[in-house]
Amino acid sequence: MTEDEDFKKAPLPPELTEPTGLHSDRSLVGTDAIADAVRILAEKHRSDCLSLLALLRLLENLHREIREELFLDTLPTNRQDLYALLRDMEAEGGWPYIPRPNLRAVIEQLSSEADDNPAHTQINFSPDNR
Repeated sequence: MTEDEDFKKAPLPPELTEPTGLHSDRSLVGTDAIADAVRILAEKHRSDCLSLLALLRLLENLHREIREELFLDTLPTNRQDLYALLRDMEAEGGWPYIPRPNLRAVIEQLSSEADDNPAHTQINFSPDNR
């Protein structure tokens, strides 16, 4: 990641430093501010592929860090609580996942399309592109 000032740590907005919990709609207090900040940053770097890639890598690393260092320690230790968690996950959308395109498939697609029409090759970076 570059030393771009947008990616340096900034003070947290007030809604993230106050007591947290769940809203009545079960969304986490403070996440709207985080989502808005990420969207603004992504939009600011809309035409800069490397900056957007750095942002995606940061989000992936945060996902892994939260999962491994915090979330796994909070998993239920009895069947009843595990069942409740699984029911909640089923109802609310399952396990959080960050898809990534398969680089081998992208390279194969590039090679194939470049052979067919080298001047107008469009790349599909969809994670489901296999």
